[in-house]
Amino acid sequence: PESCTVMGIKQMIRNRWHVAEAYLLLSIGHKLLDNDAATLADCKVEDKAVIYITEYTSLPERLDDELCSITQTEHRGISLRQMRSIIKFVRPHLDVRSETLGWFDTYSEAHSRLRLEAINLYQLNEWIIKPATRPHCCSFVEFTCADAEAQIPAWFISHF
Repeated sequence: PESCTVMGIKQMIRNRWHVAEAYLLLSIGHKLLDNDAATLADCKVEDKAVIYITEYTSLPERLDDELCSITQTEHRGISLRQMRSIIKFVRPHLDVRSETLGWFDTYSEAHSRLRLEAINLYQLNEWIIKPATRPHCCSFVEFTCADAEAQIPAWFISHF
């Protein structure tokens, strides 16, 4: 129903499939339903629209209340394993043409589905990193690490 909220839908998913709301992103086409208080009417969801569900429980190394906390940003070095975990996470969300199911390019007017070989960090940030980490108020490194000490980097590489 139109009066149903985004959080209400997440709670239905939690009750049925036992996935915590904090690990869910709902989207319709290129629109992220990231305001939990919004109703389907607020989000301009049409009847019989397909709502895509992305759940992030496979990203963190552990699913407990104690995510790593790394207060010094310079100690939040990302490992190759953590970078690969993003691609590993993307793969089950692809169709036979290597296009994503439910994630779209919001930076172009065409809003085409994302393709694995062309996906970039801006798109990963919008569809994976920010939605997964926002409910926990943490960085992606903190979200995916098991040991804060292991994240202290040996090198710093930047671009401009």
